[in-house]
Amino acid sequence: MEKGQAAYEQDVLKRPFYHDLTPRKPWELLSKVAKQSWGYGYVDLEVKCGTCGEITVHHMTPSAADRTTGASCGYCGRIGKFGR
Repeated sequence: MEKGQAAYEQDVLKRPFYHDLTPRKPWELLSKVAKQSWGYGYVDLEVKCGTCGEITVHHMTPSAADRTTGASCGYCGRIGKFGR
Protein backbone atom coordinates (compact mmCIF):
# COMPACT_ATOMS: atom_id res chain seq x y z
CA MET A 1 0.00 0.00 0.00
CA GLU A 2 1.33 3.42 -0.97
CA LYS A 3 1.80 6.27 1.50
CA GLY A 4 -1.51 8.12 1.86
CA GLN A 5 -3.60 5.39 0.25
CA ALA A 6 -5.24 4.23 3.48
CA ALA A 7 -6.24 7.82 4.38
CA TYR A 8 -7.68 8.40 0.91
CA GLU A 9 -9.65 5.15 0.93
CA GLN A 10 -11.07 5.92 4.40
CA ASP A 11 -12.10 9.36 3.14
CA VAL A 12 -13.81 7.82 0.11
CA LEU A 13 -15.82 5.61 2.48
CA LYS A 14 -17.00 8.76 4.34
CA ARG A 15 -17.61 10.80 1.17
CA PRO A 16 -17.96 8.49 -1.85
CA PHE A 17 -19.13 11.23 -4.24
CA TYR A 18 -17.84 14.61 -5.42
CA HIS A 19 -20.08 17.67 -4.88
CA ASP A 20 -21.70 17.07 -8.29
CA LEU A 21 -22.60 13.48 -7.25
CA THR A 22 -20.08 11.77 -9.53
CA PRO A 23 -18.27 8.90 -7.80
CA ARG A 24 -14.76 9.59 -6.54
CA LYS A 25 -11.92 7.88 -8.36
CA PRO A 26 -10.25 4.78 -6.97
CA TRP A 27 -6.67 5.27 -5.71
CA GLU A 28 -5.21 3.69 -8.84
CA LEU A 29 -6.74 6.40 -11.08
CA LEU A 30 -5.55 9.41 -9.06
CA SER A 31 -2.84 11.61 -10.52
CA LYS A 32 0.67 11.51 -9.11
CA VAL A 33 0.15 14.95 -7.54
CA ALA A 34 -3.12 13.88 -5.86
CA LYS A 35 -1.44 10.78 -4.43
CA GLN A 36 1.45 12.88 -3.13
CA SER A 37 -0.93 15.28 -1.38
CA TRP A 38 -2.54 12.40 0.48
CA GLY A 39 0.93 11.10 1.39
CA TYR A 40 1.93 14.45 2.93
CA GLY A 41 -0.56 14.02 5.75
CA TYR A 42 -2.91 16.76 4.60
CA VAL A 43 -6.14 17.17 6.54
CA ASP A 44 -9.70 17.80 5.47
CA LEU A 45 -11.35 20.95 6.73
CA GLU A 46 -15.13 20.79 6.42
CA VAL A 47 -16.60 24.24 6.01
CA LYS A 48 -20.24 25.25 6.07
CA CYS A 49 -20.92 28.22 3.79
CA GLY A 50 -22.51 31.14 5.58
CA THR A 51 -24.35 32.11 2.38
CA CYS A 52 -25.83 28.93 0.91
CA GLY A 53 -25.35 26.52 3.84
CA GLU A 54 -23.57 23.83 1.81
CA ILE A 55 -20.51 22.05 3.18
CA THR A 56 -17.25 22.16 1.21
CA VAL A 57 -14.25 20.00 2.12
CA HIS A 58 -10.86 21.70 1.73
CA HIS A 59 -7.82 19.36 1.62
CA MET A 60 -4.81 21.21 3.06
CA THR A 61 -1.78 21.03 5.31
CA PRO A 62 -2.46 21.14 9.05
CA SER A 63 -0.63 24.48 9.36
CA ALA A 64 -2.70 26.01 6.53
CA ALA A 65 -5.89 24.76 8.19
CA ASP A 66 -4.84 26.49 11.42
CA ARG A 67 -4.22 29.80 9.60
CA THR A 68 -7.26 29.77 7.33
CA THR A 69 -10.10 32.13 8.15
CA GLY A 70 -11.97 32.14 4.84
CA ALA A 71 -12.25 30.46 1.47
CA SER A 72 -14.53 30.17 -1.50
CA CYS A 73 -17.56 27.89 -1.31
CA GLY A 74 -17.41 24.89 -3.63
CA TYR A 75 -21.10 25.34 -4.46
CA CYS A 76 -22.01 29.01 -4.71
CA GLY A 77 -18.46 30.35 -5.18
CA ARG A 78 -18.81 33.11 -2.61
CA ILE A 79 -15.80 33.96 -0.50
CA GLY A 80 -16.42 34.40 3.17
CA LYS A 81 -15.65 33.34 6.68
CA PHE A 82 -15.87 29.73 7.71
CA GLY A 83 -18.90 28.73 9.72
CA ARG A 84 -17.17 25.79 11.37
